[in-house]
Amino acid sequence: MRISDLFIDIFNPLPRYPAEQRAVKVPHAPKRPCPLNRDEKVLAVRNALRYVPKEHHGILSKEFAEELELYGHIYAFRFMPNFHLKAPPLSEISAKSQQAAAIILMILNNLDPEVAQYPQELVTYGGNGQVFSNWIQANRLQLRLVLLYLFRMSSQQTLVIYSGHPLGLFPSHAEAPRVTLTNGMMVPNFSSKSLYDKFFAIGVTQYGQMTAGSYCYIGPQGIVHGTTARIFLPFKIQITIMNAGRRYLGLEDLAGKVFVTAGLGGMSGAQPKAASIAGCVSVIAEVCSDALMKRYRQGWLDEYSDDLNKIVELIRVFRKQKKTISIGYLGNVVKLCLLRQIAAIDKLCARGMHFWDYGNAFLLECQRAGANILHPKAKDDKTFRYPSYMQDIMGDIFSMGFGPFRWVCTSQKPEDLARTDMISCEVIESLMKDDGEV
Repeated sequence: MRISDLFIDIFNPLPRYPAEQRAVKVPHAPKRPCPLNRDEKVLAVRNALRYVPKEHHGILSKEFAEELELYGHIYAFRFMPNFHLKAPPLSEISAKSQQAAAIILMILNNLDPEVAQYPQELVTYGGNGQVFSNWIQANRLQLRLVLLYLFRMSSQQTLVIYSGHPLGLFPSHAEAPRVTLTNGMMVPNFSSKSLYDKFFAIGVTQYGQMTAGSYCYIGPQGIVHGTTARIFLPFKIQITIMNAGRRYLGLEDLAGKVFVTAGLGGMSGAQPKAASIAGCVSVIAEVCSDALMKRYRQGWLDEYSDDLNKIVELIRVFRKQKKTISIGYLGNVVKLCLLRQIAAIDKLCARGMHFWDYGNAFLLECQRAGANILHPKAKDDKTFRYPSYMQDIMGDIFSMGFGPFRWVCTSQKPEDLARTDMISCEVIESLMKDDGEV
């Protein structure tokens, strides 16, 4: 892929719209809710056409209306590039500002099919974290304009972006951000999920998650820090899963212990790696075969199966040998219903298991389903008898001054990445030697 290929005029001539444009072999986002009445659907189509020359409105208005009905959103698949987007090395991006060139690299990385969760829907991760709202904006104006601005801007300018829409270059200074942006903006009085679904379908807002719409996604490695929340001690790295072992089990060594969780997506895919670093046996349920196989191919998962009996046997073998293994279970972690699931958790916890909510509102949804999960001494309807991961483990770590810090090796050279890792270790060890004050 050449970056210059992104600057071809996509309206002269109008690209063909082959049936195979929405590729079968690429994972696709589920249909989005479309709670629009007739007038709002007309408005959604009109919004999608705002970047299109008027002579094409007759053809595209019908096409976009069909996409809205089929997918709950207008993605404008006709305008997808007929080549895969991929981030080239920084040295190949001839922007005026090297900082801007790095941002260009990250935008293209977010849309790489090997990286993105649903690349053809411009979703990088999280099920709905988009880089841009549709391919017209991505190809014709949003991505094209953003790239042009980034190519031309100096270190004395800042690009302002609103839900993927570039507002222009503004005077700033060398120490200012090169890009400031917002995503998913909603007026607080109208910030319900149902209204967000409506505004997203209309095309006036998008949700960028944390690093999709802000162009700095680095895959599961970005959350290994949060999942494992490394605490560096001299010559040794202790992991948060190990801190859970200390807190709940009174153990320094997790060999032979089993960590059961769910999720192998863009962020949750860090869990098997974290568990392996901690030295335990891990079982991670994942309902999407595409997500599971991606982690397996990338080496973040050792084994996988959809047979629970086989998985139980693997657990027994590796527990007995006190060896580390990460096992993916292709299936739903909640087999029947939330009420049945929380009843099983209660039973196992009574026998010595320790459970915590890992940021997916599991306990809240159990409560909404009618389960009695309040703490015996709860004085409100929000104090559950099981803790959240952030509340019970991460809070103490953050209060010590430790937290995730990420950087991107834009040269794409492994030796540069190894050097930056070494520098980070040296800095943290130096801080720790200073009377442990960070």
